[in-house]
Parts: sequence; structure tokens; C-alpha cells
Amino acid sequence: MNFCGNCGARVKEGQKICTQCGHPLNSKRHSDTQSNHNQDTTDRNRSQYDSNQQRSQSQSSNKRFWIILIIIVLILAALFAAYKIISSQLSAKKESETIAHDIRKGKTGDLSKHLKSDGKHLSKTETKAWYRYIKQEDSPSRIADEVETVGKKMTKHNYHQMGVSSGDQNVLNVKRDGKQYGIFKKYAFEVPKQQVTIDPDDSGELKYEYNGKTRKSNLTEENTKTLGYFPLGIYDLKAQQDVDGKKFKGGLSIDMSDDEPQAETNFKQKRFTVSIDSSSYDSDSLKLYINGKEQSDFDEYEDEEYGPYSPDDKVEVYATTKVEGKVFKSNTENVSSPSGGDKSTTVELTFDDDAIDEHEDKELDKKLDDDDDDDDSSSSSSSHTPVTRDNVIDKVESYEGHKLDTDEYTYQEPEKNGDTWGFSFTDKDGDLAGSYKIDADDGYVTEYDEDGEEVSSGY
Repeated sequence: MNFCGNCGARVKEGQKICTQCGHPLNSKRHSDTQSNHNQDTTDRNRSQYDSNQQRSQSQSSNKRFWIILIIIVLILAALFAAYKIISSQLSAKKESETIAHDIRKGKTGDLSKHLKSDGKHLSKTETKAWYRYIKQEDSPSRIADEVETVGKKMTKHNYHQMGVSSGDQNVLNVKRDGKQYGIFKKYAFEVPKQQVTIDPDDSGELKYEYNGKTRKSNLTEENTKTLGYFPLGIYDLKAQQDVDGKKFKGGLSIDMSDDEPQAETNFKQKRFTVSIDSSSYDSDSLKLYINGKEQSDFDEYEDEEYGPYSPDDKVEVYATTKVEGKVFKSNTENVSSPSGGDKSTTVELTFDDDAIDEHEDKELDKKLDDDDDDDDSSSSSSSHTPVTRDNVIDKVESYEGHKLDTDEYTYQEPEKNGDTWGFSFTDKDGDLAGSYKIDADDGYVTEYDEDGEEVSSGY
């Protein structure tokens, strides 16, 4: 390769003039000297060229370093910003704001995605029941405000757990629940559970729909049964119960606003108590009939409930009473199904008090007439029958109303003194206990004590 002896630029073989500096290249008189000069120039140019190359490579390396450093800084800044954004989105404050918004708007479908109980998301049925509870017992708006406040405090002060209450009842627990993605704090919004029992009206198998499944429970009348633990709420569940071979459909209500949550059944059936609205019947002879069959357990002073009967069953009720030998029947009532959410209805039965009173008056008049006849007969007999030794004791026993007690007393033989018969009597010790005097004409009796004091008198 040839180089220009003047400037050191590269030239082609046979080239006469340097294209860089215009210096002649083929002069004979400079051949050796020029050759040496050219060599020196060439070496110098090569050294300068290498130095420029090294300088250029160093500058390029420095530039790449700063570019890489800037990229790393930008990546770290982006990661930090992303961490803060995601951390903010997953914070208790942010999630509580979302839940509060859904509470205010009544979006129970969205709430079910955030609320849990025992670590499991609430079903839509449970979320609706919980929302119904806070709506009845408090205010969704106030509960939403408290949820937001709790979320802010937990985020700001790094609390592990706080609660949301309605009166004395805790309705929501907010607590730390591990990590999300290994680095972000995770929070759980838990609805507390309560035990639910039922005091059944009837014995039989109860079936009810809960969270898309059919639950069964065998019930015994008047025996409390535990149905289980349910998230706080007010529930209205579809239900059915088999009683004495009959199937009754309706609902199962669970109201946790009470201190001791009780479930109650509400079936389409006829239940009733009986009330007697009358003043002239005889309680001892009162009888109740349902569809012509006497009810042996009827007691007018107890609120006995009868049923259940199917809504389509014909149920006729009446009562009877017996007064002065005559049976009276009340009105007959055809029982209807309870209305207005009531489980039972009241059947009112009445008797014809006027008819009973009239019958009693007639019977009383008959008795009075019979008594008058007896008195007249007795008086006539007494006035026309003289008192003798043979009937004087009879007059005294008629006056006393019973036979003389000869086991306790000893009676002397009657003696007549003028117009009066008389005799005394002693106790078993022989002491005077009393005496009688009987008018010989009309049989009027006067009784005396042991001191001779008059006790009483009469016929």
C-alpha cells in the first residue's frame, strides 16, 4: 500500500498526484529520501489514527455507561411508582372506599365480592341478608361512613384489626390477612356469624333452600333445635315441612336483630285458637267440635292452637253446652287462612244467651212451683196432724233437717206438759247438752242449750 510522502494519505499504485494535498508522487530525485520520509509520515499518521480510534472508543464506552445507568434509574423509578400505585389500590383505605360506595348504592352483587365470613366470600343470599340487617337496624349511609373511617385508620396507623358496629352489635371486622403477590398487605372484611335456633310448632321434617342447596332438619314440637351458624343478617328462605303426611310450602324467616336469633316458619296453612264470647253457658259441660269431632283437649281458659290444616281444607268449628238439662249449640264457623302475615287466626263462638236465660227462668219457675206445692203440703200436713208421743221425734228431725245423732247423744223420752211436748238430751258422760220444746197444736219447735238459753226455733 502506498502513501503520500507529503500528507501521508493513502494513494493508489501508479497514481501521479496525491488527491489530498496535490503533491507529486513519482519524482525520481526524492525516491530514497522521500521513501524514508513517507515511511515516517506513514508511521506518524498510523499512530495518530490509532490514538483517535482509542479516544473515540473511550468516549463511546462512557456514553453507553451513562445510558445504561439512566435506563436502570428509570426502571427502578417505574417499579417504585408501580409499587406505590398497586399498594395504594390494595390498601385497606382503597378497598374500604369501594365497599362503602357499594353499601351506599345497595350493590349487594358487588359487595359479595369483597365481604367474607369464615374466610369464604358471602353468597348473594347472605350479602342481601346482611344489607337488609343494616338497613333495618341502622343506616347504610352511616355504616358506609364508618367503613371508610376504619379503612383510613388502618392504612395510616398500620393497625392489624378494627371493627364496624351498629349499636352493640359488631357488623363487620376488618383485619390484616397475610400478603398479596408476596409483598403487598392483604385485608379481609369479615361478617360475623351467629347461632340460629328454632322452636317448632309441629313435628316433622323441615326443608329449606340456602345458598343453592337444600338443607334438612328433623323437628319435634316444642323442642328447640339448632339450625346452624349463619352470617349476620335477616333471611327469608323458601321452605317446606312434612306434617302428618301433609306437605306445607312457605318460608323460613331468620331475624338476627333479636338478642337470641330465632328462625320461624311461615307456611300456607290454617291454624286457629277458639274464643267463647258468651255469658250464659256452663263451663263444666262445654265441648268443642272440629269437623264434627269432639276435641278432648279443649280448655276455654287456655290458648290452645289447632292445626295445621291445608289451605284448601274445609274446617268447621262449633261448641255445645248443657244448661238445666238442655243442650245448646253455638254458631258454626268456617275457618279461613290467616292474613297479613299472621300465623294463626282466632275463631269466635257465641251462644244464644237470651235463649239460655229464658230456659233457666222457666226451669227456676218450675222448681219454685214445686217447692210451693211441697211447702203447702207440708204446712197442711203439719197443721192438720196433731203432735203425739209417736210423732214428736219426727217434728224435731224435720226441724233439724236430719236424724237425731244417737251415737253422740242420749235422748230422753218425750213428756207432755200442758200444750207443750218436750225432752232433753245428754252427752255420753251424762252431762246435759240441750233440750227441745214442741207446740202440741202446730208442731213449732224451740231448741235450748245446756244452760236453758234458746238456740233457735222453727218448723
